[in-house]
Amino acid sequence: DDSTFDDSNGLVVYTGPNADSYLAGHTLHDVTINTSGNTIDITNGHTFNGDLTITAGTLDTKSSESNPLTVKGATKITGTLTGNNSVFSFGTNGVHTPVEAGSLWVEAAGSFTFGSGDVTIYGGITAKGTATTPGNTVTSTGGGDIIIKGRTNNGFMNSHGHHGVNITGDYIIDFDTNAIFDNRGGTTIQCGTFIIKHDGR
Repeated sequence: DDSTFDDSNGLVVYTGPNADSYLAGHTLHDVTINTSGNTIDITNGHTFNGDLTITAGTLDTKSSESNPLTVKGATKITGTLTGNNSVFSFGTNGVHTPVEAGSLWVEAAGSFTFGSGDVTIYGGITAKGTATTPGNTVTSTGGGDIIIKGRTNNGFMNSHGHHGVNITGDYIIDFDTNAIFDNRGGTTIQCGTFIIKHDGR
């Protein structure tokens, strides 16, 4: 027909079964993955201008391609995000995420794995794993770095307990001058080198 796809707003929900997602010339706004036991492969670079919620099932950047993923809003993972060697960007530079947990929020039941590609986060990160099992929510063995810029709307770089990060790359904090590393509930991070950058601030 003659209809036009409007990618400026709205919600797209993937409910299964296993499928490929290919976007040509378009972005999506809000996206939800809710497909328990199934996998959605992104088969080219994807940009979501709103939020990404992985409630159940897996969003995979495809191991043979390692397609990049950009989410300009907030990402909440209760299911699985398999990153292969993709480059990731969460949040928007200069925008402080209104969600206290930040632009990337991995629940205790969730899992985010990545490889050699770097993960840049504008607006804070919170991993809700356990201190006794490092690496049970955010893991990487491929050498990719986590680079945190910006802060959440209330000034935090992370929200209360922040546990379960285990990466072989570096964990680099380069947040706003007024940002706070919120250590209530404790923090457990295993990484190559833990770096706090000042950049003149």
